[in-house]
Amino acid sequence: LVSNTTIVPRPPTRQRKNSSSLHTCSSERVQKFVLTGGPCGGKTTALARIRTFLGERGFRVFFVPEAATFLFGNGTAPQDNKCANDWVDFQRLLMQMQMRFEDCMVERAEKACEGDANMRAIIICDRGTMDGKAYVDAKGWKKVLSVQHLDEVTIRDARYNAVLHMTTAADGAEGFYTSENNPSRMEGVEEARVLDAKIREAWLGHPQQIVFR
Repeated sequence: LVSNTTIVPRPPTRQRKNSSSLHTCSSERVQKFVLTGGPCGGKTTALARIRTFLGERGFRVFFVPEAATFLFGNGTAPQDNKCANDWVDFQRLLMQMQMRFEDCMVERAEKACEGDANMRAIIICDRGTMDGKAYVDAKGWKKVLSVQHLDEVTIRDARYNAVLHMTTAADGAEGFYTSENNPSRMEGVEEARVLDAKIREAWLGHPQQIVFR
């Protein structure tokens, strides 16, 4: 998956805007990838294979969990959002959690590489800052960004070295589409296909967006 793709590290920069850390790929020794896509796209399987693949090649591998899965697995439910404004606020919360999770892992990855000139680390994020755009309308997304004083290009391009999009099974492999392995997955085949396209479009413009089908 990674061996056929060359990711060119950007210069190490650290920016801050309204207390929200906008870490880029951190440094040439630490790279950060997003693994995203529609429902039932094989992210879980891909995560396990990536960990093995990179570990065998001497990389330290760090994972950032999906913020929504964390919330839904600990008492939060989609039906708690009673209106469109609730969903907008929920996406704001998810973005804040996602960014904090990521920044913690960047710091630990840098620490792991300290003192070893040959050590390299890869951070794999289960979804990223732009995924929320697929779940709200244009007006809602603009509000998610404005209340945090963030801009779309920065949170899309400056935080990640690459975006790996795993296409949903609902698009071309419908017979394999299932919700049995994820109790929070509510989308039918057509809904999953539409959502997959929205997520892919949300990341459109990132210089290293790679779509797997």
